[in-house]
Amino acid sequence: WNKVGASNSPDERYLQSVAFDETRKVVVMFGGLAAPYNASPTPRQDIWEWSPTTGAWTNRTSTGTNPAVRSGAGLVFDSSRNKFVLFGGRAGSGYNYQDTWEWDPTTGAWTDRTTAGTVPSSRCQGTMVLRKARARCCFSGRPQHQRRHHRS
Repeated sequence: WNKVGASNSPDERYLQSVAFDETRKVVVMFGGLAAPYNASPTPRQDIWEWSPTTGAWTNRTSTGTNPAVRSGAGLVFDSSRNKFVLFGGRAGSGYNYQDTWEWDPTTGAWTDRTTAGTVPSSRCQGTMVLRKARARCCFSGRPQHQRRHHRS
């Protein structure tokens, strides 16, 4: 192992969401729990990209409407549309989300794609994959069977 990256990098964290952008050849990270030494974990909603070519991190956190802070969300890159899809995750209060968001790396804008009607149950800390042949995302995670966090 070799440590790579510059002084401009995300803070220490865990349960972040990570996906690889096949088009631009960068690793994209969203949110997670920041856990500086001897401090309480803090949920994040920032977006960072890491380039394997340069070894540099770039903060891509956007302004405007973003998904709420969370950890353990599913994230996948849809190369046919050049967008990332984010689902679920856990709020700082401990409740799981059941919302769906898209992030466009070209514009840096988030779009809430949560639909009315039937949606997957709220969950976190799972794995999300894209089934390209069927153009569908699959997410397996830890459902929360108690109370759910609903967006208002």
